Amino acid sequence: MVSSRTGSAKWKRIRTVVINEARNAGIDHCPGYEGHPCNRPLDYESVGEPDSVEVDHIISHAAGGVDSVENARILCRACNRSRGAGIRPEVPAIELFPLDGVWMDMVLPSGSE
Repeated sequence: MVSSRTGSAKWKRIRTVVINEARNAGIDHCPGYEGHPCNRPLDYESVGEPDSVEVDHIISHAAGGVDSVENARILCRACNRSRGAGIRPEVPAIELFPLDGVWMDMVLPSGSE
């Protein structure tokens, strides 16, 4: 039995796709993450080193993210470890959500009121 999500067969397939896409795109330096540029040279061969390539969930499971290629990116191990599950999407205050009829007509299918 798999003891973590990142040990699942699904995540391993996603990880392989994301790493192959990054290699094929010529990404050889860590892009960093929101507000934390890195530019550390990436090592695609080593494991467990600060410059080792790791696949990161852009939106963590804790914040509602899913295991998918679209929700994954490469980071160096140092960035992935420092980021943890700490970055969450900003949600505006409820007062900022438009609740007028025009907006409701745009987001609700007709006849669902």
